[in-house]
Parts: sequence; structure tokens; C-alpha cells
Amino acid sequence: MNDLKVLVVEDEILIRMLLKEQLQHNQCEIVGETGNGSTAIEIAEKNKPDFICMDIKLHNGIDGIEAAKAIHDLNPSIPILFISAYNYYDQINNIDLPNKFGYIEKPIQEAQLSEAIKEIRKNMINSAL
Repeated sequence: MNDLKVLVVEDEILIRMLLKEQLQHNQCEIVGETGNGSTAIEIAEKNKPDFICMDIKLHNGIDGIEAAKAIHDLNPSIPILFISAYNYYDQINNIDLPNKFGYIEKPIQEAQLSEAIKEIRKNMINSAL
């Protein structure tokens, strides 16, 4: 099974480290990481990840939802898995963003993340058929 290329957008460094570790345990290759929405857009354009783990509440500039919209404008096929310590479930469901893949609340449970990654892989396979 090929590694999925993932961009990690999380402004809390300890959570980012844990998330990267969990992603790597699930056969994902980290192709970029940042805690800044504007930088996430640049990395996504340059590195073309298979999917993005995007924290919603980011400091220093645009938030994760704004970054996700900008990334969608550049490449609408990149799925975005939103993560947050706050309950943004209703907000995420009401966003008109075709590339939103799902939403996981912090603290991130590896089983939940693994399930999301399996679904992303399945969707990628189905899209290729």
C-alpha cells in the first residue's frame, strides 16, 4: 500500500507532533507542516498532498476554513480532514466546500484518524476507477 502524502496544518506544536506520529503509523508521508493558514496554501500548491489535516482555529492570520477554501480554489480534488478542540461540527457541515472530508475533535483518537484515512484511501481508489 502506497503512503498517502499529507499536509499537517496545526498551530499547537505538541499536537502537531502527535498527529504526525499517528499519520506515519497509518502509512502516511508528511509532505509539509505548518501552523499558519497562508503557509498551508503555499505548501499545498507546491507539494500537492493527497489530503490535508487542517486545524480550524489557527493563530496569526487566516483560519483553517479560509485556508481550506483557498486550497479548494487551487486544487478542488484535495480532501481536507478538519480537526479542532472546539465543536465546529455544525459549522463544518454547513460550509459549501466540496473537498471537506470530515471532522475530528481533539484530542485525536488514533482509531478515529485511522478510520478517516481508510475512507480517504477508498475514495481515492474509487475516483481512479
